[in-house]
Amino acid sequence: MKNKPIYLLFFYLFISMLFSNSYAESLDKVCQEKSNKIFCGNGVLDQVNYLNDVVFNGTRILGHTNVLGDVNASHAYFNTLDMTGDFKGDDVVVAGDAKILGDIHLENVIFHANVNITGDVKASKVQFMSPSKIVGNLTCDNGSFNSDLILSSMSSTLTHTTTKNIEFTSDRRQQILYLYGATVNGSIKFSSNNGVIYSSEGSIITGNVIGGRVINQ
Repeated sequence: MKNKPIYLLFFYLFISMLFSNSYAESLDKVCQEKSNKIFCGNGVLDQVNYLNDVVFNGTRILGHTNVLGDVNASHAYFNTLDMTGDFKGDDVVVAGDAKILGDIHLENVIFHANVNITGDVKASKVQFMSPSKIVGNLTCDNGSFNSDLILSSMSSTLTHTTTKNIEFTSDRRQQILYLYGATVNGSIKFSSNNGVIYSSEGSIITGNVIGGRVINQ
């Protein structure tokens, strides 16, 4: 197969860049500031950088989202997300890596890539498709962790939730995990050697429990 002329390569590159940005809209058409808060509605944006609380409703962001402030998102799509502030999400997709420093409340949310959260997490009907690290207490109902979960938590609760391996990072205090109809397809490790699992009827742990004990309820 013969090499393509160099001008064709530049032409393909130009077309690719043109189409990748063809649906993006200007920021001022999608987002408006009201009462020291940013409101972004239906529309497609290249990227977002805000030092304010932000509300996303029907917004799709193709590039990186960086917010220093609280975020309330519904029916939204993020490519990658990096924020400091509390996050509330309903019907949200995060395609790339997510880093959140703040408490979060989630419903019907999918994280496709790595997740790093420092804050307490309350989640319902949430899917974590890649490795996740949570520094804070986790409460999850009808969720799934399709890769390993690292927790730095004193008390976490999984209800009708499936996970892979769970590792609790070392802590001097006792660490507690409540399982209600949950399935752990792997092992649970307490690096502190001071872990307790309260397991209700119907909960399953397919692997070993390391550094802790199980109390069947």
